[in-house]
Amino acid sequence: MVNTKKKKVNQFDSNTELNLPENKVDCINKSKIDSPFFPLESPFSKNQKLWISGFLEGLKQNSEIKEVKDSNQQKTLISFLFGTQTGNAENLAQDTARLAAKNSFETEFLSLDDVTMEKLQGMKNAVFIVSTYGEGEMPDNAQLFWDSLASEAAPKLNNMKFGVLALGDTSYEQFCNAGKLLDFRLEQLGATRLIDRVDCDVDFEIPSKKWVRSLLPLFNNDNEELVIDEPISDDDTVTWNKINPYLAEVSENKLLSGKNSNKEIRHYEIELADSGIEYKVGDTLNVVPQNCPKLVNLILDRIGVEKNYKPVGFNNSINFLLLNNYEILTPHQSFIEEINVILKNKQLESLLKAKNKDSLGNFLWGKDILDLLNLNKKAEISSEKFLSLLKPLQPRAYSISSSPKVHGSQVHLTISTVRWSGPERTHEGICSNYLARLSPSSYKVGVFLTSNNSFRLPDDDTSSIIMIGPGTGLAPFKAFLEERKARGANGKNWLFFGDQTRKDDFIYEKEITYFKKSGLLNRLDLAFSRDQKDKVYVQHKMMDASTEIFKWLEQGAYIYVCGDAKYMAKDVDNTLYQIVKKEGSFNDDQTKGYLDNFKRDKRYLRDVY
Repeated sequence: MVNTKKKKVNQFDSNTELNLPENKVDCINKSKIDSPFFPLESPFSKNQKLWISGFLEGLKQNSEIKEVKDSNQQKTLISFLFGTQTGNAENLAQDTARLAAKNSFETEFLSLDDVTMEKLQGMKNAVFIVSTYGEGEMPDNAQLFWDSLASEAAPKLNNMKFGVLALGDTSYEQFCNAGKLLDFRLEQLGATRLIDRVDCDVDFEIPSKKWVRSLLPLFNNDNEELVIDEPISDDDTVTWNKINPYLAEVSENKLLSGKNSNKEIRHYEIELADSGIEYKVGDTLNVVPQNCPKLVNLILDRIGVEKNYKPVGFNNSINFLLLNNYEILTPHQSFIEEINVILKNKQLESLLKAKNKDSLGNFLWGKDILDLLNLNKKAEISSEKFLSLLKPLQPRAYSISSSPKVHGSQVHLTISTVRWSGPERTHEGICSNYLARLSPSSYKVGVFLTSNNSFRLPDDDTSSIIMIGPGTGLAPFKAFLEERKARGANGKNWLFFGDQTRKDDFIYEKEITYFKKSGLLNRLDLAFSRDQKDKVYVQHKMMDASTEIFKWLEQGAYIYVCGDAKYMAKDVDNTLYQIVKKEGSFNDDQTKGYLDNFKRDKRYLRDVY
């Protein structure tokens, strides 16, 4: 007999016992359920039917509530902010943001100069990835942000949790200075550091990956396990990078400079073929170089080992390692300090102790690693110790000088072959001479692309552009002009170009002359410094045209600068300041404000090195 004793039950309690008839449990079959829950004929009493109906309805409602809760659950928002000069920090920040999105975080991805102090103050979770430019400076797309953050008016950031990843180069004294400054200032303003800053050298892939894997779980409030692995691309294309470069054919290696030039500037055409690499004008192509065999032989003679010797702990010969794996030209700071423990050169030791940057720089000027070893030719060093002091050989980045709309899967580079004379021998730049030695189609070089979204043509083809690129700084502007012609852009184009002499240093003269005669190039200003008694540079030509430049700026023109960062770019920047101040009749504060707005609007863009 069925027990019909009434019992108060919670229809949402899945642990409530069902008081069912013996051997009748099989009667509950979802496939037989009719409206509302059971068929007309059923072995249950009226009360049992009502109770079970309520129980099942409760399960249904509970499931619906859970689904609504899950769909409405707010994801943790992480802001990924980058400061970059050449694109490395941007690409790394973008990969990290993709990885976070894969792990169900909500993400936003911003250049630092696009972040106002008001927006920054509202951020709760922020990841900063910033490179250092020049002698410890902020990169171009982070300077305005830093000016605001460093000011006394900067807001408190007590609600922010953050991490800073710094990119730099230990060859420079102010290694990762931009990241260090940013990290300190954020903490000073009250933000909470989730993880210690990591300062990455040029070989940043492994330490940056480790840092990312450690950081992202710290933002995970629900303690769910994260999928921390390589970011997955949106398609099945192969990823070409420093570890896995594409082996490309060099189909053209042509001398551009004249026979009497003090320079050797070459034009290279590289076939991307079936690589799947797609580039845009403004991007950078990285070339994986090989060291000069002559220099390798001289170093082997100096340390006293045979070419085929395999150092302890290595699978390859020392000849192979020095040709392909290690930087053997430019000595970095730690190498200089550590090698002199072995060399015991008194002059170098005195300069290192004095910590006088200028004096040490003068002593080291023009010296490579072999020169340092030869400061004391009697000092002995094992091959294993020598290798331990070296940095990995890095790819060299070059501005692309072609438009894919014109040249398809072929990419052009314009490179000055670097050589300088020392007391005993000629020194050679690593990658520029590596490429110069190649015969077309006889050898393949490893290449990969770095996108540079901070150096793009205007989306609006009616916008006017002013390009300033002396020497090989002309490279991206040749690409810009090809692109503008292919796109049928009707915005005006103005080029400032210069070098030593017109006869021997006017690279791409034929192409530039064609662009001018065809009307694509509306104005061309040339500055050949040694064609007259007084030297004339591009900044002098800019001042001569100051009224017209300011007029173009007022009408919405963009300014692009490419080339030497240490001297030319600073001179151009100062000249532009003087032009705006003069033509606008501004005081210093007004001039700075005008140019800051110009930069904020992304109308003053630089590709400098």
